[in-house]
Amino acid sequence: MGRRVSLVIAVVAMLLMVTPNPVAAQAQYPAMYWGSATVYRPGGDEVGAPVGAEITARVGELQAGRLFVTEAGMYGGPGGGDPKLLVQGDIEDGNLIRFFANGFEADETYVFESGSVKRLNLRIPDTLAPSIDDWTPTGAVDDTRPDIGASFSDALAGIDVSSVVLMVDDADVTAQSTVAANGVSYTPASLLAESAHTVELRVSDAVGNEAARQWSFTVGFPPIISNIGVSAITSSGAVISWVTDEPATSRVDYGETAGYGSSAGDDSLVTSHGVVLSGLKPDTTYHFRVRSADAGENEAVSGDNVFTTASEVLVQQTIGPGGGTVGDLETHGISIEFPEGAVTTDVTVIIRKPPLDSAPPAPSGFKAGASIFLIQAFAADGTPVNILEKEITITFRYTDEDLAAAGGDPGLLTLAYYDEDAGEWRHVPTTVDTEARTLACTVDHLSLWMVLVKIPSPFPWWAVGVGVGVPLAAGVPFYLLVLRKRRAVGVGGIAS
Repeated sequence: MGRRVSLVIAVVAMLLMVTPNPVAAQAQYPAMYWGSATVYRPGGDEVGAPVGAEITARVGELQAGRLFVTEAGMYGGPGGGDPKLLVQGDIEDGNLIRFFANGFEADETYVFESGSVKRLNLRIPDTLAPSIDDWTPTGAVDDTRPDIGASFSDALAGIDVSSVVLMVDDADVTAQSTVAANGVSYTPASLLAESAHTVELRVSDAVGNEAARQWSFTVGFPPIISNIGVSAITSSGAVISWVTDEPATSRVDYGETAGYGSSAGDDSLVTSHGVVLSGLKPDTTYHFRVRSADAGENEAVSGDNVFTTASEVLVQQTIGPGGGTVGDLETHGISIEFPEGAVTTDVTVIIRKPPLDSAPPAPSGFKAGASIFLIQAFAADGTPVNILEKEITITFRYTDEDLAAAGGDPGLLTLAYYDEDAGEWRHVPTTVDTEARTLACTVDHLSLWMVLVKIPSPFPWWAVGVGVGVPLAAGVPFYLLVLRKRRAVGVGGIAS
């Protein structure tokens, strides 16, 4: 019985040894390739693929292997220690392999065979011309010996350095240039004229695909900008002016920051420049710079400048020698009575309401209320009229905000004008009408006016007087208690 069992076990073992292993049958090994790699232009030259070219294999959309060319015209090698292009992945025998060099598809294909080692010579067509980039200079330059040149590259065959031709103003300067596989540069030996100049560059790759590029530049010096000014400032516009030493264009970049964002001007060649800016916001500070380019496109750019637009016009009215009223308390919160003879000719009175935070600080002993008006007058020729022949009456209607600033006490409100020459506010005698809620004063000039609030003087914390300010009869005893820090001192005496 034991011998029979042993015989059965031996037979089973022999059967296992001769039965194919299903896992081993499915084992897959890379296919390996090597050979020559030749780049050619159909109907033209051919050259070995350059060192560094990438040879790849694809099966369908799968990139199944890659190898870099380390010897011009060859990928891999036949020796046991030589690299091979390994094609591997989830690939079945019989699948078609396509080959590429730097993305250019080779003419040859091959059928995948697991574990095979094959020599496969590749021929790759190349019809793409080199790329020319970064050509310089362009536009206007202020250098009479500028660096001239460009960079170039080729996707496969490589640049044929001997094919490079650089022309400047139709003269071949290649021999005087520095030529490399990635670009060319040239610096003129003599000064170029202050005029337009042309450049042409031609370059071919190693199989004869040619590229060409033409460009131009102008040698010259930019205009000199001077006398930048701002005039005719309104609530929505201004005029920017400047001068150049040669005819040039007029351009203003402007905006609420030094990043600008808007531009205005024209391309007329002039020496006295004036650009009107419109559509601006009132009470807004604008940054601007001016630009001028001459006929040779040499451009000068100024530094940053600023101006602030005027407040929005509240009232604009003409007053003549006969007098009259400007403004309305109900509508504008201000009115001005001009008596007959206050002006000797027709003037235009303009009332603006600038932002409160734009006003100069209030003087000592006062704080700002909430109402502010800029009152101006101009003769027909635009001349400011600040001093009048007779006093006028200016009336403000104080607001809830003015009253709140005074702690609810209208008796603390007063009118003040800003003295530009002295650089300070001057408060004037003011009539307060609590029924009409108005503040009125009479003056003979126009200016920036504001409601001020008198700050009451606090009673000294360190002194308390008994009967202070009350007259005492001679011979009447009095006692003054003076409080000082940490102790009190009593002072007595007899009134005399």
